[in-house]
Amino acid sequence: MVGHIVFPRITGRKLPSSLSSLFVSGLLRGTLGYSGPVVTDALDASALSAYRPAQVALMALRAGDDQLLEIAQDQSVGGQDTPPANLLAGYNAVLSAVRTHAISKQRLDQSVVRILALKWQLGLVANPLTNPSAWKRLVGTPAHEAVARTASNRSVVLVRNSAGVLPLAAHTGKRVLITGFGQVTTATIGQDVGAQGLTPRVLATGSAPSGAMISSAVAAARQSDLVVVSTFNAWTPGDSGQLNLVRSLLATGKPVVVAAVGTPYDIAYLPGATTFITSLDYQPVSLHALVRAIFGQVKPSGKLPVTITRPGRPHAVLYPFGYGLSYS
Repeated sequence: MVGHIVFPRITGRKLPSSLSSLFVSGLLRGTLGYSGPVVTDALDASALSAYRPAQVALMALRAGDDQLLEIAQDQSVGGQDTPPANLLAGYNAVLSAVRTHAISKQRLDQSVVRILALKWQLGLVANPLTNPSAWKRLVGTPAHEAVARTASNRSVVLVRNSAGVLPLAAHTGKRVLITGFGQVTTATIGQDVGAQGLTPRVLATGSAPSGAMISSAVAAARQSDLVVVSTFNAWTPGDSGQLNLVRSLLATGKPVVVAAVGTPYDIAYLPGATTFITSLDYQPVSLHALVRAIFGQVKPSGKLPVTITRPGRPHAVLYPFGYGLSYS
């Protein structure tokens, strides 16, 4: 799968890598020698908003992609994408391009061969149907879950711990406010914190907390010994609610653990946060690992997969790629 990442210093233009022949046909197929099918990332992504659906379909095929993927926006995670990707318009554009010889039938045949070859390798040609009840033996097995736990444990990144708040001590009975992004996220963190012998209070404020929500969280924080606040891409332009929430919680003087469950860039916008840890994900398996790391049951060993710079200053590095703290 190719993502919609823009590399203007490489390509010389703001063209997503999913639509770039330099990356798909050149780097992936030519340099790396990959010969299998290439699937685009979701075509409802806001990164493609500058292009019409018909343009996206044609550009993707010309770049070397084989399958075009549409995924509707998941409102539960506060995404900014705009569903649906109009695949019907894309289909008609491709059909017209083939009929007018703007795209050759041979080019389409290349994609068809790659897709059918994979199906053949997977045994889907001889056995195209499966028993629906068999999924329990093939998906989510104990072995799969063990790998997920291990990967999640190793992925937690401790970015800042200058106040020495972490790791938390278990079975102290301390009152902990769990607030911030995500009803499921805060509930899961609260459940795990409670299992460690602390007294959690869960107050979800969503991806765009209002002033009233922030005031309620601040009031609850003042009655707590500690605050754990989850953020999800709080740095995203357009709504500073999550950042305002964290800043208001920090102003209470209570110890605040900022737990980012999306991208780690939030730390660049929260210079006052002395404790910042990220699971890079909000799925339950990642949240369980996050809490284990918070309590020191596993030592944080993850490293930043990106370089974090000061807002508006791309050359002013705050935390380089590969950065990550742990406990002594």
